[in-house]
Amino acid sequence: MTKIKYLKVQFTDSIQPWEIPAFRGAIVEKVGRTHDWFHNHRTESTYFYRYPKIQYKCAGNHPMLLCLHEGVEEIHKLFEQPDWSLHLRKRNLDMRIHRLDLHEFNIHLMDTPQRYRIYNWVALNEKNYQEYQQLDALTERITFLEQKLAAHIISFAKSIEWHIHERFEVKIVHLSPARWVKIKGVRMMAFDITFDTTVFIPDYLGLGRKVSVGYGTVKRQLQKAKQPVFTPVLD
Repeated sequence: MTKIKYLKVQFTDSIQPWEIPAFRGAIVEKVGRTHDWFHNHRTESTYFYRYPKIQYKCAGNHPMLLCLHEGVEEIHKLFEQPDWSLHLRKRNLDMRIHRLDLHEFNIHLMDTPQRYRIYNWVALNEKNYQEYQQLDALTERITFLEQKLAAHIISFAKSIEWHIHERFEVKIVHLSPARWVKIKGVRMMAFDITFDTTVFIPDYLGLGRKVSVGYGTVKRQLQKAKQPVFTPVLD
């Protein structure tokens, strides 16, 4: 178990999901490229291979920033700007805050599994994709994806210095048809998946590839209470 700082900031402006990379670029230009937590670039052509602590998202067609750990401190580089407005393509965003949520969460293993939904999960790299395509049975593909999802959870845990020594459960309970998305001109396979796990995951956290621009966003699912079964009593 470890404790993390969590800040979610949603703005009043409207954007479309495909504009998230442009939203990210506008934020980076606003704060300056010297603040690498905003973009994870070491140089123009090299990257920091680390979990993004500032993630750019679109929630209800509103631009949103999710900041974790170091990102909670770094986001002040934006808030310290005298003018928050952004130029996004051919229009300006005022960047007024619609909602701000600041929390500290204990990331831990739970006694019973919690149900989550992950959206636009880019689960596979080129090598994984070839392996996935060679699997014929649906059960084999689901097991393969469960292993990748567990690996992505472990990768996140390591980024916050939580080393999971106990076994934990990941079980896919619903798999929507995969679809192709284009990221920087490269076609990648994305999944919407409902899964159960005993790992506590905060809402809107990103898992998998390209989480800095909104892919692999996780949300908890409220499970309906089971209806009691009544046995009629005959006189």
